[in-house]
Amino acid sequence: MNQKELIYWLSNIKEIGAIKVRKLMDHFKEPPDLFSLEPEVIKESQILSNREIKSLLAAREASFLKNLEAQRKQMEEKKISFITEWEEDYPDRLRPFPDRPAYLYVLGRLPGNKEPTLGMVGARACTYYGNDIAKRFGREFGASGISVVSGLARGIDSCSQRGCLEGGGKTYAVLGSGLLRIYPEEHEGLAHKIVQAGGGLISEFPIHTPPLPSNFPMRNRIIAGLSDKLLVVEAKYRSGSLITVSMALDQGKDVFAIPGRIDDPFSQGTNHIIQNGASLVTHPQDICKEFRIQYPNSESSDTKIKVHLEKELDVVYSVICLFPKNIHVIIEETGMSPEKVLSCLMQLELLNLVKEPLKNYYARRRE
Repeated sequence: MNQKELIYWLSNIKEIGAIKVRKLMDHFKEPPDLFSLEPEVIKESQILSNREIKSLLAAREASFLKNLEAQRKQMEEKKISFITEWEEDYPDRLRPFPDRPAYLYVLGRLPGNKEPTLGMVGARACTYYGNDIAKRFGREFGASGISVVSGLARGIDSCSQRGCLEGGGKTYAVLGSGLLRIYPEEHEGLAHKIVQAGGGLISEFPIHTPPLPSNFPMRNRIIAGLSDKLLVVEAKYRSGSLITVSMALDQGKDVFAIPGRIDDPFSQGTNHIIQNGASLVTHPQDICKEFRIQYPNSESSDTKIKVHLEKELDVVYSVICLFPKNIHVIIEETGMSPEKVLSCLMQLELLNLVKEPLKNYYARRRE
């Protein structure tokens, strides 16, 4: 085995993580000999536990190696790359951090070392408001040439990545599963679009690894590491997004957050980190300035809708905002009859100005 083949072999031994792989490679002068070293010699290094040594010895068996070879052929067919930190292609952004992954599985490409990257994270069960903001901001960043790094998860992650693609940008998804176990499954189409648009799917886990809960905090450090800056759109007070914030701060990255209503659980996390020093963001241009990138002159989604509406339509439209509002509240605030409000809402939907994200709840359309 050459060095890369050895690291690939080690990466598929479940009990031996990336940190141990790095220690083994640094300790033994001729790392490929690890495949044939006597157990006593490995034990003397005091790097692996007895259980880990037992797993390493089992991985030398023909059945394990046969499965590994079959997996390698799958990677070739799917054009999945295996990159180690001892190669030039390994991202420079990750090299300074002691907990960096020793290897990465990549489908598509990695962000270029000089390519401006922004991590966008937030709640999976996000609100309609968070969905709208993530998608709209992602679209503007894509149009501005800022690549979005996120986790392909439901909610804020996928909304920001879809928006970036709509803006013509590149986005990179760091997975908590193997690259042939896209999670969640309904995002396989999005994953394909990310690669087709010139971005990439990235994981430190072997290609068939299931989405185990313990994998996601590990992948968060890679999201933070590949991002020049980090933006949190929505997050509860205790959430995985705040773990990513902590990791980004440890790495010396600037952290930004979208403020939210003080009585909204999904804004408690973002409001908290703003209180503790994160920069408040209200417009994509705020982030562009930090990157010293000129904000595009294309029509912004913040531009006020200029359309002539009949008086009654205008009254109904004026009480609707980005937060979904119940129809009973709309009736009360307009002082109009239920029949008239329903008629106006139907017309506003036909004009593509309003949509009904939830049954009997209406919000302005900003797409």
